[in-house]
Amino acid sequence: MSNSDLMFSIVIPTYNRANFVLKAVESYLQQDYSNFEIIVVDDGSTDSTKNEVLAIKDKRVNYYYIQNSERGAARNFGTRLAKGDYINFCDSDDYVYKNHLTCACKFIAEEKPSVFHTGYNIISSDKIKFPENPSGVLNEFIIRGNILHVSAVFLKREVALKYPFVENRDLSGSEDWLQWLLLSANYDILGSNEITSAYVLHGDNSMFLAKGENTFKRINFIKKYLEENVSFQNRYGSKMPVVSGSGDLLIALDFALDKKKGKSLKFFVQSLFSDPSLIFSRRVLAVLKYLLLRW
Repeated sequence: MSNSDLMFSIVIPTYNRANFVLKAVESYLQQDYSNFEIIVVDDGSTDSTKNEVLAIKDKRVNYYYIQNSERGAARNFGTRLAKGDYINFCDSDDYVYKNHLTCACKFIAEEKPSVFHTGYNIISSDKIKFPENPSGVLNEFIIRGNILHVSAVFLKREVALKYPFVENRDLSGSEDWLQWLLLSANYDILGSNEITSAYVLHGDNSMFLAKGENTFKRINFIKKYLEENVSFQNRYGSKMPVVSGSGDLLIALDFALDKKKGKSLKFFVQSLFSDPSLIFSRRVLAVLKYLLLRW
């Protein structure tokens, strides 16, 4: 298969993001590479999302409306409709750069990956931040936390169909990390550090709306799911304390943001007990910052 024959399916789940989704779609329509389809899955929006998307006159853009089911289910719905060789999931409040698919084509030609991730930056109040974008095999990084930006992940269609996102509302906000962990148990997830997409931070991001109790529920769900998953236990069972530590540190951060000092400290200590190496992580500094500033 030549590079020009390679087809991508872009699955964009959206919910009441009429003010963002057009930029996401347009960023794909401006790509240097043209062999792709866009599948917008409207997850029960009540705003003008439908009218905004249907107004786009490009045959590569397809719109589907479903009853609200959360992002994991919406992504799975789009995957089942996909015709491409590779699937790329893009959150509707993010966007990609013109080199996104060209870079993916080059990486596929060189590495023949089943799952891979390109580099990204973070847009916050018109400021650009550059997170760590490691290259090579990313599995060990993923075990220690969700370093992947969903809009920068590409999967072979057959892989996405075989390993769909876990559909559970209690998991919303961490369904992507669980997905990468499960995929890590079965594939080497490769990384390119060439920046091809942007993660846009705004007040309605799920990470800013997260509450400590909800984060506790979804991290516990992840722990239990992984403990019962044979593939993960076979490959990374010995790494469960690392996963637990990273998850507990996230719980500690969200409880700190909720101004629940006691619970934050409990999970902060618990995270370091599970994985002492976390003491060197940025999230430890974030937890301490909010604990010290808020009390």
